[in-house]
Amino acid sequence: MANKETKNKKIEVKETEKLQNRIFIDATGLVLGRMASLTAHKALRNMTIVIVNAEKAVLNGNTENLFKNYKTKLDLEAKGNPEKGPEMSKMPDAFVRRSIRGMLPYTSTRGQAAFRRVHVCIGFPKKYQGQKMEDWAQAKAKYSRKFIEIGEFCKLLGAKW
Repeated sequence: MANKETKNKKIEVKETEKLQNRIFIDATGLVLGRMASLTAHKALRNMTIVIVNAEKAVLNGNTENLFKNYKTKLDLEAKGNPEKGPEMSKMPDAFVRRSIRGMLPYTSTRGQAAFRRVHVCIGFPKKYQGQKMEDWAQAKAKYSRKFIEIGEFCKLLGAKW
């Protein structure tokens, strides 16, 4: 009986350690590039990052120019076989995750491990409700500039979610 109790205590300690090492971020109103750089920095320092409401993060700039730039990236195909080209997702969570990957040294094992510690969600999953969200004031958008939310932008690119 004592052996089962000690196992349960060890499991509880591991779960609390995991929660202590996690940072929860609500991406509503955060600029994508600033949020991605802060996330990459924290992930490289062995922190697990959970980003919720990824579709509500914003891109700064003229919508037409942003659309034109990303559309050319989406339309790229390999010269030989079009099935082997660079693949970019149109979904908001993968879009945010891809921009975070660009700020990590993902070709090294350290960067790959950091990228595995980044979790991005569309909306606010029930399992994360009740968690304390961290406030990143330096990543907030100044709404006097031109901007578009990631969710709207991905729908322009053709995402269906």
